[in-house]
Amino acid sequence: MDPDYDNNRQRQYQLVDSTRPKGLLNIPELAEPAPDAFDTRPKKVDAWLQQLPLGDTGECARRVYHALKEINRLEIPGKDRWRILELLTPRILDLITSLARHYTNQMLPIPEKDQKVAALCIELYGELALGYKILIDQSWTKPLNFLNTKPMAGMIYRTLYHLYQVLLTAYEIYIDPPRNTWIHIHQLYLYAEENRLTHIVPRDVDPKGPIPRATIGDIYIQIVLLGLLSPFRLRQTDTKKVVKALRDWSKHCKIFPADQYEEKTGHVLIKQNSDYAPGYYFVDNTINHVYTRTLDTTALVEHISDEVVSHPSRVEQNTSIYDLPADVIRLLIITWGGKSRRLFSRTTKDNDLTVSVGISATHFMISNMQKLHTTLEEKGTYAELLQSHAADQLSKYSDLLDKDELRFDSGAHFDVAPLFGVSSIDSDSSDIWDKDFGSKEIGYSYNLKLWQQGKIKTPSSPYQTVHWENLNESANGYCLFSNLKEGAHPTKVQIGELIGIRNDKVKKEEAIDIGIIRRLKSTDKGIELGIQKLSPSADAVAVCMFHQRNIQGKYQRALLLPAMKPRHLSMTLVASKIFKVGDDVLLNKHGFLTKIHLTRIVETTGEFNQFEFSVQKVIGLETAQTAEQAKNFDSVWTLI
Repeated sequence: MDPDYDNNRQRQYQLVDSTRPKGLLNIPELAEPAPDAFDTRPKKVDAWLQQLPLGDTGECARRVYHALKEINRLEIPGKDRWRILELLTPRILDLITSLARHYTNQMLPIPEKDQKVAALCIELYGELALGYKILIDQSWTKPLNFLNTKPMAGMIYRTLYHLYQVLLTAYEIYIDPPRNTWIHIHQLYLYAEENRLTHIVPRDVDPKGPIPRATIGDIYIQIVLLGLLSPFRLRQTDTKKVVKALRDWSKHCKIFPADQYEEKTGHVLIKQNSDYAPGYYFVDNTINHVYTRTLDTTALVEHISDEVVSHPSRVEQNTSIYDLPADVIRLLIITWGGKSRRLFSRTTKDNDLTVSVGISATHFMISNMQKLHTTLEEKGTYAELLQSHAADQLSKYSDLLDKDELRFDSGAHFDVAPLFGVSSIDSDSSDIWDKDFGSKEIGYSYNLKLWQQGKIKTPSSPYQTVHWENLNESANGYCLFSNLKEGAHPTKVQIGELIGIRNDKVKKEEAIDIGIIRRLKSTDKGIELGIQKLSPSADAVAVCMFHQRNIQGKYQRALLLPAMKPRHLSMTLVASKIFKVGDDVLLNKHGFLTKIHLTRIVETTGEFNQFEFSVQKVIGLETAQTAEQAKNFDSVWTLI
């Protein structure tokens, strides 16, 4: 090892040791056990655990929580506390696994009851961490020797693991972690670094037990990498996959002193005297080198990039790199490579926006706008497509728009047959699109049974919109806020969902922005959305596989986006996940047909795909004779 580096690190150890305040880990005041206190003798605790009502999860959780909280506020011999924590940990982790079903894989806003369950799990992890922090706090002022070095490493590792779970659970429900979580993680690592414990593997951690075995340095790097990624930008399932991958990936990263930081890809500064998640900072003279380290992610980014280059098709199909979606892998490379910086300045705003959530709701909002303001459609993306590829057909399309009876009621026909296991809506409904195939229904949907019973004559709004407050805006996106509450209305939001945005302060005939939900955060006041703009406008179209064009009920809603020269994008199609590169697709705009070939995926999320495409043929208005030809079975007999 470089002697200058070693000497520099020793100086930093001394500075950290001399500046560490007492009570840093926020240990509560410990009291002598009262006569009626919980019996903290390890054998008694073990017997108490055997008598827990495991069949009643709620009662079991109540007893365990109150017992652990009481134990963490009593004076107990260190050996007994250690033994009690080791007895409690597997039972509590099993309990949390059972409770997690209440809040995992849910869209926001999460029901209040499920939020409380998640808060309980965070508290249980926090109390487990507190138990080990008490042991550390009682020991870390004493010099380490041959006898107590490994036990100290084990205590620090367990504390970091439980604090890691606190962070993960908070990220799962898109809330900030409890206060002091990050500062405690950093200070525990600094102490381990100071005493050369970061490379010790705690041998007393059972490799087959509930807590995975790793070094203190490895688990700290995993935590920092996750913090840099900001899981507010990920779906819950993707966050779990990343966490699993980090167990292997952390070995590709290294931590150096702050003065070894270089302005290059893969170097990140970690501020360790802050209670905030790690981020990307500009280097200046204000950096405290005692509490700052350099994380080198160069080898990790190269490792992931090599995997992408080696198996591009497997990555695209989510069968490589821990089954992570291609868009998440791209986010990992950009973020950990140090390129995740805002490109556009944000302007503070204070105005309301009308927002539609999901392809169906956005399709409906655009269709209504075009119905009220025909100039939007006459100059829309579909008309632009015809102008570019079949200018002679444009007049026929324009004539079609002038016929009110065709504008929104003709062209694509639908039935209510279930598609590949997706349940259909009420059989009396005339619109199969009320349930988009391959996408969860999260836009407002109209209660069909009400107007079928005669209470409402006309379904004037099959999909309703929601009003959000615009906090700030840039050329690339929005930051929106709404006090959405569970039960107020059925709107749900999730990462990767497509949305439409209409500014109510500008002219009503203005086009609707199309965006993606890139970031979610839940607070006591409501939900905050980070939106990336995809396009300043879109055309609402119907799509189906070309070979299914004459099979009733196969059309689905889709959006046609204009070319984006700044992004070097030609015209694109946003459609459900059933479509893939290589498909021949039929575009239907009020019965005016165009055959296209999907050539490249531009964007993919858990809810939709965005494709570039080539136009193969402008078919025009499909006649009744053309449709009838599909029923001719002459070509089928030779296939039987």
